[in-house]
Amino acid sequence: MLKYGLSGRWLASGADKPAEEFQVGNDFFGLCVASSEDPACDDFIIERLKELGLRHVRLDFTSGSAKTFPGRFLRRLIDEKFRVCLHLTQSIAEAGRMQKSAQAREDWRLFMAETFAAYGRDLELIEIGSTCNRRKWSGYTLPGYLAAWQIACEAASARNCSLAAPNVTDFEPFYNIALLDEMKRKNILPSVHTDNLFAERATEPEAYDHKIAGRLFSNMLRFNLIRKARVLNDIALAFGVPGTICSHVSWSLRRIARFLGATEEKQADYLTRYCCLAVASGALKRVYWGPLIGQREGLIDDGTSEFPEIPHVTFYGKARGNIGDYRIRPAYYALQAVSRFLAGSKYIRKITSEYGLEIHEFCKTDGGLLHVAWTMNGRRALTKDCYPADAIEQAQCYARDGAALTRMPAMITESPLYIVWPGPAVPENYAPVSVKQDRLKALKNIRFMNIAERQYDFITRNDLAGICLAGDADRIFNTFSSLKADGKSRHDILRDARNRVWRIMPGGDKGAAMVVKQFRPLSPARRLFARQKGDKALRSWNGANELLRRDISTPLPVAFFHQVKNPLAGESWYVCEEFSDSFSVRNAFTAFSNGAGEFEGFKAGELYGQIALFMRKMHDHGVYFRDLSAGNLLFRIRGDKSIEFALIDTARALFYDKNISLRQRLCDLMRICHPLCWKGRKIFLAKYMASIGRRYRAWMNIVFHYYDLKHLVKGKIRAATRR
Repeated sequence: MLKYGLSGRWLASGADKPAEEFQVGNDFFGLCVASSEDPACDDFIIERLKELGLRHVRLDFTSGSAKTFPGRFLRRLIDEKFRVCLHLTQSIAEAGRMQKSAQAREDWRLFMAETFAAYGRDLELIEIGSTCNRRKWSGYTLPGYLAAWQIACEAASARNCSLAAPNVTDFEPFYNIALLDEMKRKNILPSVHTDNLFAERATEPEAYDHKIAGRLFSNMLRFNLIRKARVLNDIALAFGVPGTICSHVSWSLRRIARFLGATEEKQADYLTRYCCLAVASGALKRVYWGPLIGQREGLIDDGTSEFPEIPHVTFYGKARGNIGDYRIRPAYYALQAVSRFLAGSKYIRKITSEYGLEIHEFCKTDGGLLHVAWTMNGRRALTKDCYPADAIEQAQCYARDGAALTRMPAMITESPLYIVWPGPAVPENYAPVSVKQDRLKALKNIRFMNIAERQYDFITRNDLAGICLAGDADRIFNTFSSLKADGKSRHDILRDARNRVWRIMPGGDKGAAMVVKQFRPLSPARRLFARQKGDKALRSWNGANELLRRDISTPLPVAFFHQVKNPLAGESWYVCEEFSDSFSVRNAFTAFSNGAGEFEGFKAGELYGQIALFMRKMHDHGVYFRDLSAGNLLFRIRGDKSIEFALIDTARALFYDKNISLRQRLCDLMRICHPLCWKGRKIFLAKYMASIGRRYRAWMNIVFHYYDLKHLVKGKIRAATRR
């Protein structure tokens, strides 16, 4: 390990960048599959594999499988001419005895002999090892795994079968180095090096992994998916193994749900982006996505709430649930499109761009050109800034799931876009044009929630620039003009202090009501402090979109506009949909403080509990709101008597990729509790603290006394100023 580490090969300059031109194999994509006791499940999976266009599958197999449904399914796969990688595994108990028990080794030897004799000549590959660096999951000690590997090598040599190993999971190259070194010393190296190269902990596929050496050094070491794949393959080559396969990878819905909403859509986005980057690395021979059917990670939801004690990456032995309850997720169609567009193509290059925008170029088998384009989470790039007009006109565009689009979208989003120029239609200047210094970039400092049915345009008009719903610019600017012309009238004005807020109903339609905010220019002193933060309209837009990305409700944003030349010195506008038929938490807290036992049919304790759960979710998703007055949290009662919450005035919110601290939580709590009496505060705080697994302590009252005193002093000063 020290020798390889000191060689510096793992820190080679540019190793985090895609490879030069190379041919992508037709067999690059595979799938981890498992069936069930029901023979109809075999038929279902075979049909799905054909629908996906995949011929390479990986199947887990253990002692006794040949006589039960996995044996039946394996024979069906072989008969249907699928290329099978058979993953031979042991139970945790059997694996744990391999180091010291002669009987365990003899049982394993017999299993190897029987399996190779029955299936060896019909298999493409046999993988030995199962997350051998996770003893809790697999049961292996490293000496125990090496004993199992040596027995498998002896059986394989007698049958001339190709073996793959060691199935290290995640990016922990010390295990790969140690195991391959020992295998080389004993002259029992595998034909193919395997690793389960997950990227979940980096939060998104392109990101530099902050868990290797901390966030401070992540941008220095640049360990993204591409560098990881390169390092693992380089380790294999250093010990004489000619290639590397990612034998199981997935993206758990639960992992996504820690901070983001729309989990199944994000799973599909991540699958496409991961597969494209895995191809671009040039370091992997194949990627097996998996599982096909599963509750948390499956491309198909099994319709159950069950999750096995042993993770699927260690042993995916059975498709749970009933076929009638299966539901295909968006990630299924994303894999179908990835295989259709990328398998068998030629990778050309990554278009030069700033961090956050990815455009990868491929040459299709028919001679045409293909670009796969996307941005990192929450960002977007203008298509017109990336491509000349004639290239846009001649392009054929496809969504992440492979569906044809009628035209190229105005923006490249975090959901990948396939852009195709068929062979005869490729324009000479097809390549993206630069915005500045030949480096493309995403829209600066503007955040977006990716909602497929809400398309936005970037508009510049009347010295204003900003974002609005596609096709809505004329209506929005007409609204601004009419409100400014009638600015001194108080009709429909909700607030007229530092900012002016209107409620408007286009065409008198209450269901289409919107809230329009006009932010007045900042004073010179405030401009100085707001230079890095941006103007209030931009911050309101970003705050609302970031809340929605994190599955925290807020009125849907419609538009924002600010001055082109100097946003901080001029007026700015923010428009959102109205959160209609709602109350503020201030209404409820004031009623309870005045002695009411219930509000709109909800008892105080019940409403406290629901507000506490909403706030806990907000804080757990990394949101520090900073302006959480009771008037900025709205709620309405649905027909089924459930409560829907929404946050407003989002300009001050801060966002983190981790749970926020107790200090920050208390700062939000002290603001929302201000109109609540002390008895109510203590009940509410106890419920909130219980929801995060803590106890309400008396010292926590300090921040509330401070905030009460602050408001008292401010009130005295305001009253004195008026006199």
